[in-house]
Amino acid sequence: MCWFPTAAIGGSEPTRPELLAIKKTKCLYRHNHRMYRQLQKGFTLLEVLVVIILTGLISTLLLQAIGFSLATYERSHNFQQRYQKEVLAFGWMRDSVENMMASDEPAFVFEGHSNELKGFSLAPMLSVSGSIVNARWSLQTRGDRQNLLYEENGGRPMLVYSFANTGARFKYRGINTAWRDQWLPEQPGILPWRIKLEVDGAADERDILMATKVRRMPRWDYRAFL
Repeated sequence: MCWFPTAAIGGSEPTRPELLAIKKTKCLYRHNHRMYRQLQKGFTLLEVLVVIILTGLISTLLLQAIGFSLATYERSHNFQQRYQKEVLAFGWMRDSVENMMASDEPAFVFEGHSNELKGFSLAPMLSVSGSIVNARWSLQTRGDRQNLLYEENGGRPMLVYSFANTGARFKYRGINTAWRDQWLPEQPGILPWRIKLEVDGAADERDILMATKVRRMPRWDYRAFL
């Protein structure tokens, strides 16, 4: 209950309506003041539950976003690494094969089979750039993988790339011939017009095409220099 002194205002006794108005104002002020102090003491149970629920939802969304970002980064990183390996491996093979030389000498003649090819190339991988090397590219099955190997001047074979063991082979084509598994030219020493590494399988299916850049015909006599 609100109480206040009934002192005289302006030297005269307040009227009854004035007293009621003053009493109502003071009671309202004290009530609001008590409510404000109660609110300052802490949250209600409902407010605490709302805060907990909102915090849980925000945390869940943040964790999902972080997990999605990490998974995307891992996929892109793996793809980038695989792409870099492919670019380097097949780039080396193209340079080596496309710069092979034609020769009718038995020791220098080009040989092409489904599982290997060899010849003399002007684009070495291990020797000084521009030097002529005896290059050999081969496919070797090892467990559930099929490896692409490179050998230079009879040295130790080097692993260049690895496919899933679903089938990979070299194929050769002349200007007027279809693709074949073995290169048997009409005249010894002629290089194929196109060479292809054909890879089967859902994950690694592709065709790596190569075209010989150096002359395809060996120089049999002086007229080749004209």
